[in-house]
Amino acid sequence: MLKQLPLPSCLSKFARDDTGSVLIMTALLSPLVMAGLGLGVETGHWYQKQRQLQHISDLASHAAASRLRNGDSNSAIYVSALTIAKGSGFEFDLGSMEFHSPPTSGTYAGNSEAVEVILTENRPRWFTGMFMNGDVELKARSVSLINGGSPACILALSNTASGAVTVTGSTDIGLTNCVVTSNSAATDAFSMNSGASYMTTDCVHTVGGAVYTSNLTLTDCSAPRTMQPRTRDPYADRSEPVVWGSCSNGRIGRPNASTTVSATDSHPSGMQSKRFCGGLTLKGNVTFEPGLYIVDGGTFSINSQAVISNQLGGVTFFLTNGAEIHFNGGSTIDLAAPTSGPTSGMLFWESKYSSSYSGGHSGCGGGSSSGTTSHIFNGGSDMNLEGAIYMPVSDVTFNGGANAQNGCTQVVADTIRLSGNSNLSVSCENAGTENILASESVNVVE
Repeated sequence: MLKQLPLPSCLSKFARDDTGSVLIMTALLSPLVMAGLGLGVETGHWYQKQRQLQHISDLASHAAASRLRNGDSNSAIYVSALTIAKGSGFEFDLGSMEFHSPPTSGTYAGNSEAVEVILTENRPRWFTGMFMNGDVELKARSVSLINGGSPACILALSNTASGAVTVTGSTDIGLTNCVVTSNSAATDAFSMNSGASYMTTDCVHTVGGAVYTSNLTLTDCSAPRTMQPRTRDPYADRSEPVVWGSCSNGRIGRPNASTTVSATDSHPSGMQSKRFCGGLTLKGNVTFEPGLYIVDGGTFSINSQAVISNQLGGVTFFLTNGAEIHFNGGSTIDLAAPTSGPTSGMLFWESKYSSSYSGGHSGCGGGSSSGTTSHIFNGGSDMNLEGAIYMPVSDVTFNGGANAQNGCTQVVADTIRLSGNSNLSVSCENAGTENILASESVNVVE
């Protein structure tokens, strides 16, 4: 049997020596400790970058919705959102931006009053690169919504005109359930200087300033609301009807006689239509059957003492090739727009183009108009116009004579001059018109 010999004293002492063990353990654990610290620092950094990216996406979607509120095109809205995003710190070379109007996901998917912005950044890893491959993807999504606004019945579209909405002369105008709005940035975007002019309305909204007298009575605000956002043109995206049909005689009716006008052409829109070239003059008692009536050039005039109306179903008068309206005082006018169909809500509709002839069955004279077209509505003892008077590139002078309670009269034109006496209680719920909303707000909702 072997006997264990005692270790030499030097070896025994070495075996019992623990000097330097902490250093060894530190050396072994240091990579793990450093990785943990690195992960914590890096995670905090990515969290901060994520919050920053979310803030940028909120700014971008809000800017985009503001441009949508102004009626800009999707391409212009996209450029605005991208410009704001880059200016706020978004690094486009590290990722991408998605823009959707309307949104394609979330609560407001398909809502035409909302915009969606999605920002993505792919950032390289730091400490975590020792353990994981690939960049860190940061993504932020924001949706902004247009809402609110005050219903308007008078809208001047000009961006710069002095007195874009002018109340003048010996005037007494009462508007109920309606605000007056001007998109002009001029200091007198709304002008009411005459001491003989009186107006009562819910409120006045302008992009620029307002000049007015104490004869302006506002029932829903204490003073005109100036420096407001532009009011959208609710009819800007409507497709204009094709100019269609053979030219018909535009001299209709005679004093003390009754005449009925029929729309005899089958228009490509599916409506019945009739085309008048070189103007339309109405005398006597004239009744229009439902349909689309195209005034191709010339002047649309109604003589004094005439009585003009339409049958149930509604009518739309589409003015093209420089046609202009001149209704004489003393006439009685009772017209209503269709409440459904391709010209829903449109009573008088002017083409945006100086000449919009697009090839009917036969040609007729006339050419492109030049200069500014002016439309004059001289009211008589009774003028009831149900629907939109939409003249986007022209001046409209509305000389009163309108007295309609719970009707729907909208005037949308480049510039608008109001005079004479009118009392309108505007209610457009069932008129087929679009809503005109002044001073809409924009909010981030997702």
